[in-house]
This record gives sequence, structure tokens and C-alpha cells, in this order.
Amino acid sequence: MAGQGRGLFLGTRALELFDITQMDTRWKKRRREIDRARETFADAVLGGREYKSNLKSLEEYFMLFALAVQMRSFSNANKATVDV
Repeated sequence: MAGQGRGLFLGTRALELFDITQMDTRWKKRRREIDRARETFADAVLGGREYKSNLKSLEEYFMLFALAVQMRSFSNANKATVDV
């Protein structure tokens, strides 16, 4: 039961972070994406009944974006070094 309580806390905290991000005006143009990510995350936490989502598939999905950003960042850093 203690594990379920921790999972519930982490899920609740994650939803709070989505909400805080949605309120931040810097992300105004990405609001629809954030809304969709929050909705899909909530579905996964609640068992994936609506979208058949789960936390493992969400982690894999978002990891691809993290890797793409890292690769772009690395590429841009190398270009700056070459240009100097």
C-alpha cells in the first residue's frame, strides 16, 4: 500500500507541474501540446482507459524528444566552435 501512496503522490505532483507550466506565459504558444501531454499522462496514471497509454510508453516517447534536443544542442555547439 505504501508504494501506491508514493505513486499517487508522484502522479499528483506531476499534474501540478503540468498546471504550473500551463500558467507560465512563456509557454503560451505551446499550450495545446502541454494540454495534450497532461491529458495523456493523466490517462496513463489512471490506467490508460481512454488512450491506452502507460507510463513506459510515455517515457519512451518523451525520451526521443530529449535525445533530439540534446543532439541539436551538441550540433550547434560544434558549429560555434568551427566558426570561431
